[in-house]
Amino acid sequence: MVRIALEWQESFSVAPSITTAISEYDVAVRFLGMEPVEYAKLCQGKTAVQRHVDIVDRHGISFQVKANRPSGGPGSEPTITSAKPSNLNCLWNGLFWVLYHMDYSIRECWFFAPGEFSKAFEGQKYVRPARIRQTGHDLTHTEPGAAYRYLHPAVKKRHNLI
Repeated sequence: MVRIALEWQESFSVAPSITTAISEYDVAVRFLGMEPVEYAKLCQGKTAVQRHVDIVDRHGISFQVKANRPSGGPGSEPTITSAKPSNLNCLWNGLFWVLYHMDYSIRECWFFAPGEFSKAFEGQKYVRPARIRQTGHDLTHTEPGAAYRYLHPAVKKRHNLI
């Protein structure tokens, strides 16, 4: 998929929209520690558009995934992320923001529990990468499943993780 998207971008100047699918897979496998087969099973019956929740793991914990990828053109570095302050009305237990390199390799991954996201972005018009880096949990170079340590204690208890 990535190879075809990059070839498409080279031919037509704009890459097809694959960032959402790639980021949800990357979060599930790399940051939640799912096996690709397990993630594939969890996707069965899922529609392309689900409000407020992108991944529900084996424990029933829900996650929202947001991602950005610069095209490499002038001004393509994200200054405003795809996450929105409106995500404060969250029905998820954790929010990931992934920033990709042009080749879709992960440059950064940040995690927020709902209360942390609300506190960091309440009253803000935009969610900016610099603020994410100041307030989120950097998962970029962590082991698979590391995001679970940052869940709210009540979520961990409700889902028998403590």
